[in-house]
Amino acid sequence: MRLGLEIAYEKGWKELEMESDSKQLIQMLTGRQQITLELEVLVGDILHLAKLLEVKFQFACRSYNNVAHIIVHWDNLVDTEAT
Repeated sequence: MRLGLEIAYEKGWKELEMESDSKQLIQMLTGRQQITLELEVLVGDILHLAKLLEVKFQFACRSYNNVAHIIVHWDNLVDTEAT
């Protein structure tokens, strides 16, 4: 998710919907659950990047999240072939 936000920021995107199959992570990012010590740095980085953009975080079941993985891998393939 952090990498996705970094890429979105670099590409100049302004509005995003970020989905994750980690319900715990989404709850931490939306303030519904206390941030654990193990994830404090990661969640902090994600929240910092999210402030630079307009981001909506939501939980997605793993089966629905496969579409996101396909899009990311396709975008990486296109970028690699272009260089």
